[in-house]
Amino acid sequence: MTRRSQKQEEWYDFKLFEELLRSKLREILTYTKLDHKEDPDFRITQSTSVLGIEHTQLFFIKTSGDHHTPAAEDSFRKKIVQEAKKCCEEKGVPPLWVKIFFNDVSHLKSRKDKDSLVNDIAKFVEQQWRCGKLSFRNELKIKNRNREVFYMTISPGVMNGKKWLDEHLWQPHYASEVDTNFTYQLQETIHKKGEKYQDYLENCEECWLLIVVDRRNPAQRFGIEFDKNAQANRYQSKFARVFYMDTFERHLVELQTR
Repeated sequence: MTRRSQKQEEWYDFKLFEELLRSKLREILTYTKLDHKEDPDFRITQSTSVLGIEHTQLFFIKTSGDHHTPAAEDSFRKKIVQEAKKCCEEKGVPPLWVKIFFNDVSHLKSRKDKDSLVNDIAKFVEQQWRCGKLSFRNELKIKNRNREVFYMTISPGVMNGKKWLDEHLWQPHYASEVDTNFTYQLQETIHKKGEKYQDYLENCEECWLLIVVDRRNPAQRFGIEFDKNAQANRYQSKFARVFYMDTFERHLVELQTR
């Protein structure tokens, strides 16, 4: 990301934060001047003081020995789906809408293991099509050796005599779509930003921390609304206030600190 695009993203996040602060938490930021700089990222001049807001993003923390980042696993699932789709196309299966909900696939190390899963998926889809077991709603369980696939939905490209698909539409999903246990990641992010807290106070009287995620990003697939521990935990922080914001879900939470 270039410096310019990073600043643009920060600006978008700040304006969304203002909006959600007003609509969700019933607070209005009033100021006579707004500067978008650094240390902290935003300096808000109010009537008698300057409020600082430092912007940061939350990402999955890679643990020791973990060679599979969320983005890499997402890419791996897409390759499996594309290869299975190609197999069905080559066998003359007409356009279908296939949604595949994966469990963990990080244990698939060899090409043989990957090809085996691809063949299992393609064979299952072809069988369901030939048997006419297609529906927009039915959750179909596939018997594969290590349960890499949680379930699938297979919908026909023709409904009520009307064609709505001109080509195959296959989509990979992760059965556990969001991480709901990430208190540690939040605390580490707060701690890391807190190391520069005194630098921030040289440019403002009070400083807040805004932690941002975009759930569409595989490396930021967090769901704080599903994690009571993450919301109830009291985080150690030097910042006057700490906020968590999901830009995709338009969700804003103020974290408890001590």
